[in-house]
Amino acid sequence: MLRQNFWAKFYRKFHFSFTPWGILFYYKGDQVEWMYPWKRTNMSRPYLSSAFGVTLKSLKELDDLWDGYEEACRKGL
Repeated sequence: MLRQNFWAKFYRKFHFSFTPWGILFYYKGDQVEWMYPWKRTNMSRPYLSSAFGVTLKSLKELDDLWDGYEEACRKGL
């Protein structure tokens, strides 16, 4: 039987976890990390999207990226 560590169980139960870089959580199918202020290179961009690999100012900006991606998929680009 495989044993799970504390943080794996915590993440499954509460749907977020603490990492060395920030707080990791799911947002609309994307794994997003809110970076600690002392780990940011650009202080105005606290969110890191794992799907797009970019830092973002807000979750609204991430919504706009997903809307643009969905539109591009519909057009067949």
